[in-house]
Amino acid sequence: MSDKHKLINLQTAFHNLHKNIPLTLKMFLLTVVVSLLVWFVSDYIQVRKLRLIYFAELQEDLRLHAIEDRLSFDRYIKSYNDAVKMFVTHKNFINYIEKKKWAETDTFEIRYKKRNPEWFPNRSVLRSFVKPRYVLLLDSHGKTRETYGFSQARLPDALLRPSSLMIAKSHGQSFLTSIEGASYLVASEFYFDSLGELRAILLLASPLDNKFLIDSLGVYGQGHLVAILNPGEDSQILVSSNLTELPEGTRLETLQSRYLVTGKEFFDYGASEIQIKYATFVLREKIDLLVKSIVSKARNTYILSSFTLILTFTFIMFWITRHIEKLIERITDFSHEALGTSLKEPQKGDKLQILEESFQRLTDELKASTIKRVILDKELYESKKMEKVLEFISSIDGLTSIANRREFDKTLDVEWRRAMRSSAPLSLIMIDIDYFKHYNDLYGHMAGDNCLQKLARTLKDSLKRAGNFIARYGGEEFVVILPNTEIMEALLVAESLRKNIEDLNIEHKDSKIGENVTISLGVSTTIPDKNESYDLLTSADKALYQAKKEGRNRVIKA
Repeated sequence: MSDKHKLINLQTAFHNLHKNIPLTLKMFLLTVVVSLLVWFVSDYIQVRKLRLIYFAELQEDLRLHAIEDRLSFDRYIKSYNDAVKMFVTHKNFINYIEKKKWAETDTFEIRYKKRNPEWFPNRSVLRSFVKPRYVLLLDSHGKTRETYGFSQARLPDALLRPSSLMIAKSHGQSFLTSIEGASYLVASEFYFDSLGELRAILLLASPLDNKFLIDSLGVYGQGHLVAILNPGEDSQILVSSNLTELPEGTRLETLQSRYLVTGKEFFDYGASEIQIKYATFVLREKIDLLVKSIVSKARNTYILSSFTLILTFTFIMFWITRHIEKLIERITDFSHEALGTSLKEPQKGDKLQILEESFQRLTDELKASTIKRVILDKELYESKKMEKVLEFISSIDGLTSIANRREFDKTLDVEWRRAMRSSAPLSLIMIDIDYFKHYNDLYGHMAGDNCLQKLARTLKDSLKRAGNFIARYGGEEFVVILPNTEIMEALLVAESLRKNIEDLNIEHKDSKIGENVTISLGVSTTIPDKNESYDLLTSADKALYQAKKEGRNRVIKA
């Protein structure tokens, strides 16, 4: 047997196998294979993108946190200067100093006090300022007379007897300096009496330690760690917001494998003798856990979607197969009755392929005119269907999905003529959203569009009676037609519309009549005669104008 005959036999065997396998089973297997392939590819791509996006967003978030922490730290340092200025100008301090008669030749011992100075302002004032660790009261010659300590730590001698240079550099500003190997923040202010003579010097000081750093951060430091490091290539932790996680003396390079570090900016504030480096830390393992959690949820979604897709497609194929079987039966019956032929229907196998073969035999017997008529009838049907769709679309407002101005004009004309024939009352309600331009200016046009859609749905749902009609008249205006409705009933409908909109509680901070979105309504009723419907519309519009004039968020009848 030649290779050509072998190939033909192989093709025939494959064709028979393909024909004998049920369609539902083939499509099920194909759907499973395609779903798995799509799942693996999309999972690989989405996981990579998710990691990149999440890390980029997290790094940006950490960068912003670092800036906030840095600004908070700077403000806290500057607040020492504000505090010492306030203390010196407070009447309690002035009265206290005026009673003192210090002379340069005095023999004295420094007085150490653990409680608040008696000249401190009351607590309500102190809440607005920092509470320094040490307060030193010096005479006009720069000698320490009294100290007030809020810490159990020993007061360094260089701080207890400050040099004139330290006093000069800390005067009028916060001053960072190193005292006995530790970093301190110092701020001082002079007190001059009414004659312009220097009477005292007030000096505030706090060590740059863990408590200082935590106090400086306040609420900004939650959710991450911050630390102050010494500058240079071999940066080490000087102080941190959590000494357990980031102990003093730890080298920065040993932490970078465990933490994501950002905001590594040098700090050299004002009058400062030291340089420090500021850094924000977040555990990398937290980032990995977050990424894994998101990826896991995404995978569960993919699995559920794929499983749902397979089941749905299998059900559809089973439903299609059942209908194909019925169609084959019809073709067989038609061939036998109309054409006098007999088509054998195999009991098992691919029903779609069987249908294809049966239909091919049937179409060979049909005349060309029949096929042409079917095509023409189908085109005519689609054309009429499209006309109806276009007519419906042209009558709907694209934003609010209610009737538009064009449909309103048509409906008003129809209702006017109907009411004129039956001498029935016809009511019209004009509606305007209060200060809607201000709403758009404050919240943006996208929020304005959402607001219009909510109001349109609420207004439409509020019209319970059949025959009542609402349309968007233009911009922020709506109009309601109430056939066969007297003025009192129309006013009740208008009030219910106003109340339902008010109950939505849509925030409107720039409204001049309240905190939420409201509407004004003008109501007009008439029994149509030979006059044009324009008169009814004009009357309702004037009533709406009057509602606005009287304060808005109200119903006025014409």
